[in-house]
Amino acid sequence: MSERRKREKTRKTVRLTAFYYRLRRRLGLPEIAPERLRRQKRLVPEQDAAGRLEEEDERRLRLGLLCLAGAGLLALLAASQDGMLPSLTLTRPGYGEEAEETSVDLEYEGEMWEISLEIPGLQYTEEEWETYRQEAWEAARQRALGENTGWDAVTTDLDFSEETGIPGITVEWSSADPERIAFDGTVTELAESEEAQEVTLTAVFRCGEWEWTKQQTATVIPAVLSREEKILRELTAFLQKEVEEENGTSVELPASFGETELRYRTEEGVAPWMILALGILAAAAFWLLPEQRRREAEQKREKELALSYPELVEYLTVLLGAGLTVRGAWERMTTEYRASRERDGRRRVLYEEMLLTWNSFGQGVYEEAAYVAFGRRCGLRPYLRLGSLLETNLKKGNKGLLPMLREEAEQAMEERLQLARKLGEEASTKLLFPMMLLFALVLIILIVPAFWSF
Repeated sequence: MSERRKREKTRKTVRLTAFYYRLRRRLGLPEIAPERLRRQKRLVPEQDAAGRLEEEDERRLRLGLLCLAGAGLLALLAASQDGMLPSLTLTRPGYGEEAEETSVDLEYEGEMWEISLEIPGLQYTEEEWETYRQEAWEAARQRALGENTGWDAVTTDLDFSEETGIPGITVEWSSADPERIAFDGTVTELAESEEAQEVTLTAVFRCGEWEWTKQQTATVIPAVLSREEKILRELTAFLQKEVEEENGTSVELPASFGETELRYRTEEGVAPWMILALGILAAAAFWLLPEQRRREAEQKREKELALSYPELVEYLTVLLGAGLTVRGAWERMTTEYRASRERDGRRRVLYEEMLLTWNSFGQGVYEEAAYVAFGRRCGLRPYLRLGSLLETNLKKGNKGLLPMLREEAEQAMEERLQLARKLGEEASTKLLFPMMLLFALVLIILIVPAFWSF
């Protein structure tokens, strides 16, 4: 079966590649880029380059579409999840850390509520001392009001924090009626039928050895709360009580409030757009990776051919000097390589190309044309020069070929030395960054103990 029929048969079974190639033709592009085809032929000359690239394109298309489909499915699943959990565990601040404010989103009676909780730390830190007591008094009065509009209409909890906003000064609040206004500022709600009540509050300001006391009268009045505000207060008080009763390193919030189930929302999930973006990146990687590997293989092949060229010219010169013809020398080298490959399994690019050239002799290819084709397949300038040299001398006779090969061997050895110097410079450049890291590490080992000794 001819190569064209094989490709047509493959296209009948490969739908993705056929669609992709049809799209490229409509855009005015060739089905397979000429550079890719040239590179594949150079790397694997004994195989059908177009067929292998078509198989590779089919594989890349399938993997890319699979990544996109998987990412889309995962994104849909992530979007369909509401992130609700039957219970939620909060981490308590460690020893010596301040209390942390946290916000909890929970579902109650089919509605979402945002609850603000304060999780006390395992121990408290010492506050800084400040100055300017009168300004501290005004700032503390304003801060202590919290969400209330004024001291004559207190309906919600007061803020009895020690901070005043003035550097160096702290304040400590106390209440003459702890049952109505607790020492932490919690206000006991009045029923709508109750009358307003006045409570005397005392603020003690301290700054070093100085101490100053001021009093403030707060009038607690009944608050008219909506249904949402009542539920929010009840849930906040309930959860705050649960947080304060547990003393472990973590706090597990309850799964129900009374007979109503509670559900919490967590922010630890992965956003759907991130999953979709990762899928697109994976598809792009699967599409670009084979071509990148082919480029690296081509560079490796060219480097191996460049290093093997002096060996070829020198061995060819020795065999011709021993009385063999060019074809006889070629047969001798390929036979030895074939035996060596069967023995240790090592494949070398240069001798594989020489085997292809030797096999072409038996297919009716002229010897001169085979040498020229050998140089073109190798692609490097020295091989092109050698192929042209062998072709010219076969047409004119082998007279004068040996001196020219000796001169070519000297030139090839000089080029190999230059290539070796270049590879050495590249290796030293790659080692520069690790050497800098080692130098920095040595400096740290020497300097850090010196600082510790002081």
